[in-house]
Amino acid sequence: MPATAFDTLQATETLTAAGVQDAHARAIVLMMRDAVTEGVASKADVSDAKANIRTEIADVKAELKTEIADVKAELKAEIADVKAELKAEIAELKTGIARIEARIEAAVNR
Repeated sequence: MPATAFDTLQATETLTAAGVQDAHARAIVLMMRDAVTEGVASKADVSDAKANIRTEIADVKAELKTEIADVKAELKAEIADVKAELKAEIAELKTGIARIEARIEAAVNR
């Protein structure tokens, strides 16, 4: 079903009124109809395309949400690891400072 209306009868009558032989007029009109209507999207075609695009957009959104959640989880895990490493290093530094303070105290008290 063509999406564009093309009145072949009216076109044929116009051509014959202009002096074109009936057989030629019909042939010309059929060629014009095919040229005008070929490749033209119908409302159903456009509706289907819109539905497909909406579905694809929804799929991409879902994928992005999943990927974002994965990245958040990875970042949280990495942050937790860094915090643990920093706590361990701070503890080592405190121990080292305590040892130095103890040596200084021992040296002062001699």
